[in-house]
Amino acid sequence: LLGATRELAWQEPVLIETLDTLLRGWDDQSFVRYLPELRLAFCELTPHETDRVAAAVSAHTGSDVLPTVGGDSDELARLLAADLAAYERLAADGLGPWWNP
Repeated sequence: LLGATRELAWQEPVLIETLDTLLRGWDDQSFVRYLPELRLAFCELTPHETDRVAAAVSAHTGSDVLPTVGGDSDELARLLAADLAAYERLAADGLGPWWNP
């Protein structure tokens, strides 16, 4: 879809809302599992177009600031997986609420 009609990513409210609903429905494990496919889908966009998508999502969610992350996307995926593993270990020890109050 993004390869054929990339402007829909920031112009079509239904697409933005559907993507937001989908992502909010994923737990951390699902997000890490699907991250490579998300990266592949959005790699069709230029950096400027990605910024436009971010602004549209920000407007949809009512967020004034979107987080930025340094480093490459492979590093981010590794860090997210490590974060999830740490949480799972703490949760197994009964410390899950301490991690995410």
